[in-house]
Amino acid sequence: MHAPHKPIRAFLSRFQISEEGGISVESVIWMPIYMLFFALIVDVSMMFHNQTKAMRIVQDANRLASYQYYTTAGEVEANVKSRMVNISDNATVTTTLGSDAVATVVSFPVRDVAIIGFVGTFMNTDITVSSMHLVES
Repeated sequence: MHAPHKPIRAFLSRFQISEEGGISVESVIWMPIYMLFFALIVDVSMMFHNQTKAMRIVQDANRLASYQYYTTAGEVEANVKSRMVNISDNATVTTTLGSDAVATVVSFPVRDVAIIGFVGTFMNTDITVSSMHLVES
């Protein structure tokens, strides 16, 4: 009668000694943390990338206004707003065009540029870009 229990005991003793598959438990535990970290990196990278693109748009529009290509603040705002559609539909643009300088401020929500949305769900903030150029005489 002890014969059927011997293979089971041998299997259980091998199972207790074997360390194969031990790394899979740790990887299953740590994988969600790594994925959240990766999502954070992607979202923050996209925030910085789109902030740089917005800065370029604002500087180009201000430069054109400083050379008197645009003569009113409304023209500068319309140019910036039309080019910001690729980044954010909810961008707000404010331009001050004086006789000596032109200044533009653009603000758009973080959630519009976050691809994965990890940062956007925790941060209900805006990215703000501003630039000022002296008007050429």
